[in-house]
Amino acid sequence: MPVHTQTNTLASDLAGHLPLAFGVSGPLATPLSSTARVAQLVQTALEAGIRLFDTAPLYGKGLGEERLGEALKSASSPLIMTKAGVHGGKIRDFAPAAIQDSVEQSLSRLKTDRIFLLWLHGPAAAELTDELLTVLQAMKTAGKVTHVGIAGRTDDVLAANSHDLFEAVMLPLNCSMSEDELKRVQICKAAGRTVFAIETLTNIRRSGPPTLGSLWRKARKLSHMDMTENPREHTADEAIRWAFSEGGADVMASSTTNRGRLRHNAALVRAMTLENSW
Repeated sequence: MPVHTQTNTLASDLAGHLPLAFGVSGPLATPLSSTARVAQLVQTALEAGIRLFDTAPLYGKGLGEERLGEALKSASSPLIMTKAGVHGGKIRDFAPAAIQDSVEQSLSRLKTDRIFLLWLHGPAAAELTDELLTVLQAMKTAGKVTHVGIAGRTDDVLAANSHDLFEAVMLPLNCSMSEDELKRVQICKAAGRTVFAIETLTNIRRSGPPTLGSLWRKARKLSHMDMTENPREHTADEAIRWAFSEGGADVMASSTTNRGRLRHNAALVRAMTLENSW
């Protein structure tokens, strides 16, 4: 497929906003965290200057979206991101009608009439049919979706570079990744796509007692039978600085159950922005 280098209107819409998104995912989309606790974290994020929020129908079978929508119902102009294509039970369905239905359900759960950025949740390149692209464009035209991107972990994410409709990619980006993995980021940036980094705080040196979020990530690692232990050479602050200064991140999306860590991350990213240190 040819690479389409585009003028990115998403980048313009993000200008002036803190390049940090708070995710309602993991334990925040389960009974392990209360609805009140999630609301506190979202309020902390807002007070810290965060306007970007991320979730998905997959997270808690819609509970993540419901909680985020409730927490943001009185917020002033939040920028809400969610996903489509994979839902409860990890069932994949990228049929145009299924994506359209997923968006309608997300709008209802999120208590909003517009999704700022809709991510297709890990589509294979072959699933990006002309019919699907037509439906996505129609939702943009109708004002239900402002921007569209692709979230993924493999080279399939590069399909975003072949269609002008896709303005962004969301993919793992951390300092323990291989050169081949980092190459995906470079290719997407060269094509004018905005890069949203996830899992930036993977394999970092942690201090203090474990949080619910860190235990959740450890459990996920074990459930995927990944028993390897990579060297933890970086602190959280170093990993965040690396993602922006060397990794190629335009925005970092992360989640935490710790309000202090949330405030700290926001302050760090704001300071980096003011320093223009990447």
